[in-house]
Amino acid sequence: MNTSPVTNLEQGLQTAREVLTHAETHRPKFGHSPHGFLSRTHGFLPVTPPLLALPPEYQVWDETAAMLPELFSTQRVCPVLKKLPLLSASVEHLEEVYLWRAALVLGYMAHAYVRMSDDTSELPRAIAVPWEEINQRLNRPGPGISTVDYCGYNWILKEDDQPRQVENMDLLVAWCGNEAERVFMTSVTEMHGYSDLLVNAATNLQEGIIQQDVDEVKTALLGILDFLGKMTFRSLLKIDPNPYSNTHVDPLVWSKAFASFTAPINSFERGLGGSGTPIIQLMDAIFERSAYKTIVSQESLKLRDWLPPYHQQFIATFRSFSLSEFLQKSGDGELAGIYNSVFDAYAGKRGFLSIHRLKVYGFMELGFKIGRTETNSGFAGETEKRAWEELDDTLEETRRERYLGKLPYSLRVKRKAVKSTASDQNTPIYQVVLDVKNQGLQFVPGDRLGIFPQNSPELVEKTLKALQATGDQPIRLTSTWREQIESITHQRLSTIPLGTFLAYAKLRPLLRSVGKLLLSLSRSKHLYDILEKHQEDQIELWEVFELLAAENYDVKRFWKAAPWEAESIARLVPSEHVRIYSISSAPLHNDKQYSPDELDLTIGRLAFKSNSVDSQTEITRQGTASGYLVQQTESEREMAVQVFHPSRFHLPEDPQRPIVMFAGGTGISPFRGL
Repeated sequence: MNTSPVTNLEQGLQTAREVLTHAETHRPKFGHSPHGFLSRTHGFLPVTPPLLALPPEYQVWDETAAMLPELFSTQRVCPVLKKLPLLSASVEHLEEVYLWRAALVLGYMAHAYVRMSDDTSELPRAIAVPWEEINQRLNRPGPGISTVDYCGYNWILKEDDQPRQVENMDLLVAWCGNEAERVFMTSVTEMHGYSDLLVNAATNLQEGIIQQDVDEVKTALLGILDFLGKMTFRSLLKIDPNPYSNTHVDPLVWSKAFASFTAPINSFERGLGGSGTPIIQLMDAIFERSAYKTIVSQESLKLRDWLPPYHQQFIATFRSFSLSEFLQKSGDGELAGIYNSVFDAYAGKRGFLSIHRLKVYGFMELGFKIGRTETNSGFAGETEKRAWEELDDTLEETRRERYLGKLPYSLRVKRKAVKSTASDQNTPIYQVVLDVKNQGLQFVPGDRLGIFPQNSPELVEKTLKALQATGDQPIRLTSTWREQIESITHQRLSTIPLGTFLAYAKLRPLLRSVGKLLLSLSRSKHLYDILEKHQEDQIELWEVFELLAAENYDVKRFWKAAPWEAESIARLVPSEHVRIYSISSAPLHNDKQYSPDELDLTIGRLAFKSNSVDSQTEITRQGTASGYLVQQTESEREMAVQVFHPSRFHLPEDPQRPIVMFAGGTGISPFRGL
C-alpha cells in the first residue's frame, strides 16, 4: 500500500472534468484517497465502504471508540480516555489507507473527552498528538472533525446489497448511540449518496458552457434538478420530529445528546454545519453566489477550507465559468425557465434551503429553551430574547443573499383553451389549457401551479371611477410592492400606472385591515358601521371609495400621496396573493423535449351574491382568480405563474405499487396528472 505523505494536488487542473479524471485515475486501490472522495459512480462518497477497523496495533482506538455510548452512560469517558497509550500516526507507522478511519475515531474521542471533562484546557496526549498528525496528513487547517468525517465516512450498511439510505445504515462511531444521532447523520449521508447525480450533471454543465452547447446545459440542469428533488424530498424530510415516523428524531435528545457534541473544541475547528458540505458549496459556486454578509455566511467561507483537496479544486473550477452569462447570451427562453426551476428548487421559498430552515427552527427552538446558547455557525442568543427566531431571520437573510444580482422570476404563459367539463351548464367547472411551450416549465405529478391573478378590466374601471382617476396617474411603490411587481414583470420598477397597480391590487372583498386604515384616515360613520357589523367581506374596495367620496372625502389623495405618507394607496392596499391550483395534466413530453408544451388546470369558477354597500341591493360577484383564468378576452394576456412542489406528497418510487385516490369536485385535478 502507498505509505508516502500526502503532497499537493497536481497544478493546472482547470475544469471539473480534469479534476474528476485526476481523482479517478490517481485513486488508491483501497478507494480512500487522502485528497478526498470524488468519482462519477459515488460522487462525494468513497467508492468502497469505510473501513471497519484499524491495524491490530491500533485496536485500542477501535475498542475505545466503540465503547463511547457505554462510557457516557456510566460517566467513565475521561478516566478511560486518559489511560489510552500514546501511539504514533506518522507516515512511518500508520498507512495511508487508515487515515480516514483514524481521523474519525480520534475526533469522536477528542470531542467526547472535552464534552465530559471539567478541565477542557487540553486533551490527553494519547489523543492530541496522533489526532494532529492525522489532520496534517489530510491537509487540514488543524486538528478537528470535518463535515466529510461526519457524513462521508461515518456509516456502515446493514445489508450490503441495499442502497445507502437511512433505513439501511448505522454509524461506525457514535457518542451516545441513540436513534436521533443515527437518523440525523445517516440522512445527511443519504443526501451524499445521491451526489453522483450532482457531480456528473455539474461536470456536464460546465462542459456545455465551454462548448456553447445549449442543449447540453439544459440536460445538465435537469440532472441537478433531479438530484435536488431526491435530496430534499427523500432524504431531508427523514429528519422528522413526528414521534410516529419511522425516522423519528427527538429534538430534545438531538439537542442534548448529539448537537452539543459537534461544537468546535479548539480554535481550528468549525463544527458540524450544513454549509460545509461539498453539496452546498458546489451549488453556491454553480449559481455564482457573491454575498456572504451574515454570520452564517461567513462561517460557510471558513468551512470551505475544511473540505478535502479534491472537493475544493472541483468546486473552484465553477467559479471560473458564468452560467448566468451563458444564459443571457443564449437568449433561450426554455433554458431560462429550466435555470430558474433549478435555482428555485435550491434557494426558493419552497426549495431545499427553505425546508432546511423550517427544520432548524423546530429543533433550535427547543434547543435554546433547554439551555443551548450558540450554534456551530457562531450564532449566539438568549432564550429570553427568543434567539431561535433571530436565528430563523438570519437563515432567511442568508437564503435571500443568494438572490442578490438576480431578478425574482416567474414563468410567462398564455391560455390556449378554456373548455367546459360539465354537461350541466349550472356546474361552472372548466379545463384551462395553458401554452407552456419553450418555457422550461418543470413539474411532476402532485405539483401545483401558482397564479398571479389580475383583476378584471371591469373591476379596475369601477375602482378608477371611484377614485376619480383615469388610470395613467403614476403610483410610487413601497418596497413590498416593488418586490411583488419584480416577481410578476421581471423589472425593477419604483413607479407604475394606477391602472396597472389596481390590476394587481387586492380589490375584493374589502380586507378588514384596509378598512380600519381607511377609517382612521376618514372617520367615516358609514364605514365604521360596516366594520362594527363585520360586513367588510360583503363589499369591494371601489364601493368604499364611493362611500368616502359621498361623505366629501377627497379620494384623489390616495393616488397623489407619496409612498411614505399614510394616505398612499400603495401603503393602504396590498397586492393580490398567489392562488395555487393542482396541475391536472401529466408532464408528458418526448425524449427530444426538455419541457412540456401544455399544462392543464381544472377550475371551478366562483360566483356568489352579497349585499351592496347600501345593503339594499344584492349583487352577484365573481371570484378574482377563477374569473381571471376562465374569462374570455379578445387579446390573450400573459400570466405570471410558478410551480409549487408539496413537500409531503409524491408517488411511490415503484411504479407498480398500487395507490388509492379519493377526491370530490375539482379535487380530481391532481389525479388527472398521474
